[in-house]
Amino acid sequence: MIFSKIFITFLTVYLLSVVAQRLGPRHAGVLAGFPLGSAIVLYFFALEQGVEFAATSARYTLSGLAAALALAYCYAQASLRWHSRIWLPWVVLLSLLAFFALGIMLQSLPPWYPLHMAIIAVAIVIGHVALRSIPEQTQPVVNNHAITRWLRQPIIALIARATLASASVLFITAAAHVLDAQWSGVLAAFPVSFVPLLILLHASYGSHTVAATIKHYPLGLIALALYALAVSLFYPWLGLNWGTVAALSVSIIYLMMYAAVRSRHVQKLLQ
Repeated sequence: MIFSKIFITFLTVYLLSVVAQRLGPRHAGVLAGFPLGSAIVLYFFALEQGVEFAATSARYTLSGLAAALALAYCYAQASLRWHSRIWLPWVVLLSLLAFFALGIMLQSLPPWYPLHMAIIAVAIVIGHVALRSIPEQTQPVVNNHAITRWLRQPIIALIARATLASASVLFITAAAHVLDAQWSGVLAAFPVSFVPLLILLHASYGSHTVAATIKHYPLGLIALALYALAVSLFYPWLGLNWGTVAALSVSIIYLMMYAAVRSRHVQKLLQ
C-alpha cells in the first residue's frame, strides 16, 4: 500500500510538472488546482476507511480548500515583503500556520453541504480579488548559489517535489487512522504538490516568480472544489473506482473549459 501511494504520487507530480513547465507560471498556478494530492488522499481514505468516511471527509476537504488558499495567500504576501531567500523558512512556516489556524476552525463546522460550498466559494472570490494586483510575469531573479543551481536541474527538482508530496500523502493517510473524518478531510485539502513547487520556485527564481504562480491559484482551486464536491456525492452512489473516475472527469472538464476561455481572452487582447 505504501509503495502504491508513493508510485501514484510520483507519477502524477511528474505529469503535471511537465505540463506546467511547458505552459509557464500562469498555467502552473491553475494546474495546482488539479486534484492531485486530494484525489490520492481521498481515494486511499475510501480504500482503507470506507467510502462513507471518504465522502464525509470530502465535505471538509471542500471547505478546507479555504485553508489551502490562506496558505497560498500568506506565502505570496510574505515572500513579496521579505525578498531575501534567507527568509524562505519563515515564509514557509507562516504559510503552514495560516493553513492549520484556519483548519482548526473549519474542522469544527457541521457537515452541511451549503455551508461548506459557501465557504470555499467566498474564499475563491476573495482570494482572486486579493491576488489579482500581482504582475503576470516578471524577470526571474535567478539564484546562482550552488544548492539552487543543483535544485534547478529538472530531474532533481522533480524528485524533490515528488518526495515531499509523497511524504505528505503518507502522513495524511496515516493520520486518518487516528483522526475523525472532519480533521482528515481538512488535511486532505493540504496542497501536497503545490507547496514543494512554491519552495523550489522561491529558492531558484525569487519571490516575484512564486507570487506570479500563486496569483492564478484561486481559479485553479475551483477544479479541486468541484472534485471534493463530486467525491462526496459520487462515492456513496457509484463506489470507489467509478466515483473517482466521475469526480476526475468533472475537474478535467472545468480545467479544459477554463483553458479555452482563457485562450480566447488572450487572443482578443493580442488582436
